[in-house]
Amino acid sequence: MKYNCTNRANNIIYLDHHRNRKNPLGRYAKLHQSFLQTHHPNFYNSLLALSKLDEWLHTIDEIANNRFEKGKRFGYSQAEIENTLFTEVIYNLR
Repeated sequence: MKYNCTNRANNIIYLDHHRNRKNPLGRYAKLHQSFLQTHHPNFYNSLLALSKLDEWLHTIDEIANNRFEKGKRFGYSQAEIENTLFTEVIYNLR
């Protein structure tokens, strides 16, 4: 868990958010969350403040899992599927 003493308000929101989570995040949601925190902190904080972060991350996870399953059905390797997922879903805000 990241904790930064210089920004107490955001840390309180962050800690409360993670303490109250009902549905744990999947692998792709965690990767996307990390990407947002690192590369798009303003967007991440706005989703967090509007209580939309869980919904956003679960949607990303669902999309990524569906694409992963579809790729497996078409015979692609796990590495090929994940390379596509990382560029199209996890590291993309659209």
